[in-house]
Amino acid sequence: MTDETDISDPDVVLSGIRSRVEYDALIARYDREEVDEVINVMVDAICNQDATTRLGGGDVPQKLVRQRMLSLEFQHLAYVLDNRGKSQKPVKNIKRYLLAMLYNSVSSCANSEAALYEHEEKNCHVS
Repeated sequence: MTDETDISDPDVVLSGIRSRVEYDALIARYDREEVDEVINVMVDAICNQDATTRLGGGDVPQKLVRQRMLSLEFQHLAYVLDNRGKSQKPVKNIKRYLLAMLYNSVSSCANSEAALYEHEEKNCHVS
């Protein structure tokens, strides 16, 4: 799902995302409506034909947003679904909030896993 004809058809994009993110495993672990909401944000972002997308107060080239959305896998969506209610401030626009979480999930998920690993290493010493 990388050529321009594929990204212009939301149904093709949706099918590709569901396959890539292991949709059945996600809905077994999380509420289906929440999973569908996050995936629909991804579909909208991938199919967006604007030159840029507004993220976190700045404009990001749409090509970069699309590439990032197409790279997401199960663990990234799981990270978003696990952390979506943990914002320090009230969320005014849930779609933009989810899009920013998805976009940043690649680095956030990796940092979260590294911190967890470090925590376990410090607390699991065998004497």
